[in-house]
Amino acid sequence: MDDISAVILGDSASSSRYPVSSITVHPDYSVAKKQNDVAIIKLTKDVEFTEFVQPICLPSAEVPKSETPDSDLIVAGLEGPSYRRGEPGYKREERRIKIAFNRMDGSECNKLQSRFPVDLICSHEEKSALSALSGSALTEASGNPRKFHLVGIVSLGFGSPDKQYTGYLNVRSYLDWILKNTSK
Repeated sequence: MDDISAVILGDSASSSRYPVSSITVHPDYSVAKKQNDVAIIKLTKDVEFTEFVQPICLPSAEVPKSETPDSDLIVAGLEGPSYRRGEPGYKREERRIKIAFNRMDGSECNKLQSRFPVDLICSHEEKSALSALSGSALTEASGNPRKFHLVGIVSLGFGSPDKQYTGYLNVRSYLDWILKNTSK
């Protein structure tokens, strides 16, 4: 991760490049265990907001994920690797996605795939459904007007013969670390 020099934000038609000033990787990050897959990237200049680049709030520490109805959770980001790749005529395009969330107990995902940490927020979709690219956001919409909070970040996924499973890092579990490393 240390070789990242810039972040590109926006859509393919109008993106902006922002130089990186520092990257702080979680001290307990483990590639082998697929745990603590989170980092904070600080940019050298403020981000300009557009139709495709908007801020998102951190979630409240008090609301556990189990109390959030699935209907208020939305996955937003870019399309990830597809299990439809082998189908004749399939062409993967980089495209923005916004899909519904279908929660599944993390321990059930762990039973299906032992490298899947139990503490990840787990979802499942039919094989033919879209999947989100690693780093895409699991957002919670609440209030009127709607406010969006980042509750999860796509960390890993795997497939079975009929379903695909996605694991989201639970942002609430990292709030103390995030706040400590962004308040400097």
